[in-house]
Amino acid sequence: MDYSVSIVCGGKSRRMGEDKKSICWHGETLLDRILHGFPGCDDLFLSINDETTGVPAGIRAVKDIYPGCGPLSGLHASLLCMRSELLFAVSCDAPLIDQRTVQQLEPLLGGHMAVVPRTSDGRIHPLAGLYRRELGEIADQQLRCGNYRVQDFLKQIDAVYLPGAVLPYGELTLSNLNTPEDILHLEEKLKLNRFEGH
Repeated sequence: MDYSVSIVCGGKSRRMGEDKKSICWHGETLLDRILHGFPGCDDLFLSINDETTGVPAGIRAVKDIYPGCGPLSGLHASLLCMRSELLFAVSCDAPLIDQRTVQQLEPLLGGHMAVVPRTSDGRIHPLAGLYRRELGEIADQQLRCGNYRVQDFLKQIDAVYLPGAVLPYGELTLSNLNTPEDILHLEEKLKLNRFEGH
């Protein structure tokens, strides 16, 4: 399957206290870990806002067209700049997401517009989703109306949802590292659930 990958780096990392994408996880930065997680992808780029720093040399960066409007703005710009018909969007602070996640999502896509994981508590994870290119125009219309909620975007499109439990690390696959405590908690949970090689 041919798809583009957008690594969304638009957050301000206030709770972490330092640039999240540069945090070290098992010997490499979070950004490098995600970059290495998609070895067969020919179109892998960073989605950034006006304040994003530390973009590695040689990596394409796509800047938000509507800065300061949250994750939907990053998703929108990515959909307009992608080189494939499908886009996988992933947050830069999700170290357990790689191409295996896309392989789990893709069989559900069919004729739908998007496939997004959902955890057992009902939480939807749009920055671990697979999207069709034509959704860029819908995102644009919503942003122009001043609605920046990704949840509302998903409600107006034909999206299907994958249970997070079936992902490689179960629902832990969708973990985001927003604080130093999150890093420790994720390590503890991985050990508790006996996940090896993370």
